[in-house]
Amino acid sequence: MENTNRAYDAATIDLLYGQVKDTRYTTEVCGVLTERGFSYDDGYIRWLMAHRHKVYNEVIWDAVKEVIKRRKERRLKNAKEVLELVKD
Repeated sequence: MENTNRAYDAATIDLLYGQVKDTRYTTEVCGVLTERGFSYDDGYIRWLMAHRHKVYNEVIWDAVKEVIKRRKERRLKNAKEVLELVKD
């Protein structure tokens, strides 16, 4: 029986995975997990991503979501700094 109280459905997990799959996401995800008091091996995180439709770990998906958010904030900050340099 599948748990119906999941915060992330299969489509959302696919979207999150699609945003990190070709990057070095495990180090960033491990960093977020450590900040939140969790500890997972890099290999487990990669394994979970590979088996994302069979295995569910909400803590890790929350960390992936935070990594994506931080990357977006970093890109926006960098773009703003470049724009300011171009104006000068």
